[in-house]
This record gives sequence, structure tokens and C-alpha cells, in this order.
Amino acid sequence: MIYAVSVVWYALIFALGMAFIKKMPDRAERWVGILVFIGFCAQILINYVGLGHLGAFESLAHLDHDRSAFNLMVLCLISIFCYSALFVILIKAYDYYQE
Repeated sequence: MIYAVSVVWYALIFALGMAFIKKMPDRAERWVGILVFIGFCAQILINYVGLGHLGAFESLAHLDHDRSAFNLMVLCLISIFCYSALFVILIKAYDYYQE
């Protein structure tokens, strides 16, 4: 379940970023950065809330509670890579629409 929520949240941030780029091209670069940062912080919160219940990890549900800090670290690392890639994609889209 935590993965489905994460994918939906990621897609929402992407859609909002593209909407900012198309609707407000003069202020889009700044707003895209703010939007991705807010999305990343919300994703970290989603990861933290999901750790309270190990069934949220489906394939990792057999792990014990002692590994929950490690799971949070791994999910945060994955979130860093995903949201940095999203930021690069949105900035490249901004450059494309500016030309």
C-alpha cells in the first residue's frame, strides 16, 4: 500500500510541475523547485508513517521491528534519487518549453 501511495503522490507532483511550466512559464523554475521540495518532504513523511505497520511493505513484511530504521533509510535514499530525477526532468521540460 505504501508503494501505491508513493507512486500516486509522485505522479501528482509531476502533473502539477508540468502544469506550472505550461501555465506560468515566467515563474515556473522557482515554483517547480518549491513543488519538488514539498513533494519530497511529504514523501519522507509518507515513508515514516508507513513504517508503523510492517504490512505496508508487502514484500518486506517478514522483517522485524528492529530493521524499521534501516527500511526508513532505504526508502529515504530511494526518495532522494526519485525526486532529484523528477526535478531534472521538470527543469529539462522547462528548458524545452522556453525554446
